[in-house]
Amino acid sequence: MLIPNLKLQNRAWNADIVAIEILPKSQWVKNYKSLEPINALLDEDNAGVGLEEAPTSTTLMEQINNSKHYKPTARVVGVIKKLAKTYGGSILAHDQMLDSTKLKLKEYQQRSPKPITDQELQKHYRVFVPYNTQLPQVLVRSNRPEALENKRLIVRLTKWPIYSPFPRGQFVKIIG
Repeated sequence: MLIPNLKLQNRAWNADIVAIEILPKSQWVKNYKSLEPINALLDEDNAGVGLEEAPTSTTLMEQINNSKHYKPTARVVGVIKKLAKTYGGSILAHDQMLDSTKLKLKEYQQRSPKPITDQELQKHYRVFVPYNTQLPQVLVRSNRPEALENKRLIVRLTKWPIYSPFPRGQFVKIIG
């Protein structure tokens, strides 16, 4: 199954055990093998190309197994079991962030159930950018985040609150 964007991923990560819903055939991706890889950070709303002719098998599983030109797509309905994973990447200083990342931070600040001031955001929070560009950026809270900036790190994902555009992570160790 192909889950083509972060929105349909529903805060699930690779290797999590999830419940999925197969999307209608009109949202299956045509010629999946010939498509460019989808960058989840840049192409979040690309849900695939519409299906022009549906396979004529009797059951959904037969249709999926017999589909030669279309890749079935799905959305994550819920995460059954989260697996603790660690990822390598770097922490960005506030002045190195893209405008889109700054907007996501503002969104996090506004939606957070516990009020976060601009000063607290600048002082304690940083954005971790994983080396794997298929993964979203992660928000890390630290008492001394400036010590982690521009270094290679390992971060463990801890949670992804429903109100947050970022998953939350915990610093594990510096690797370079």
